[in-house]
Amino acid sequence: MCTTIPLPYLTKISLIVLLFLFVNLTHLYAEEDKKTQAYYYYLLAVNEKDPVQAENHLKKAIKCDPKSLYLKKTLISLYLENGELKKAETLCKKLLENYPKDREFNLFLAKVYILQNRPLRAASVLEKYLEFSPEDEIILSLLINIYLDQKDWNSALINLEKLLKINENNYAAWIYKARILKEQKKTEEAKEAYLKALNLSPENKVILIGS
Repeated sequence: MCTTIPLPYLTKISLIVLLFLFVNLTHLYAEEDKKTQAYYYYLLAVNEKDPVQAENHLKKAIKCDPKSLYLKKTLISLYLENGELKKAETLCKKLLENYPKDREFNLFLAKVYILQNRPLRAASVLEKYLEFSPEDEIILSLLINIYLDQKDWNSALINLEKLLKINENNYAAWIYKARILKEQKKTEEAKEAYLKALNLSPENKVILIGS
């Protein structure tokens, strides 16, 4: 036998559900409004060159929306702009525990280490990120530049080979490879790399002759 639910009962249930939704939406909009207001004051503080107030308002915005990666990345950028490298490092490390594959967090941490004159730590961060995204040409290029600055020819060459495997027509990569081979006294291999670069960009012949 089918039992019919009285209409007044259904109405009460509907009202309860609607009230619940209204309360939650009101809270949601209130938090969103607080976040928007805090972010607005953060922008004002930045414009007025007041880093302390900028940080405080940005943290208030994050408190209203703790899941916002955009706001957290903005906070790291603020720390970097103001030279607060330790704060930036601490926040990056904390966020990378939950988001190890996030490209920007890895780049931020690498930048922190570069600014702290710890290039090998920066290289380690980029190497770890490349385990997740091995074909990121920009990250590979940054890593190669770090190794070149450190005169770590072997590490630079290893990553150049990876870069050329992704794009064998990368003119700059062939130039760097040739220069590294020249540093390693591998004259014939260096010439081959220079010729490859020349074939890719004949208009740069004068530059290559001076390399």
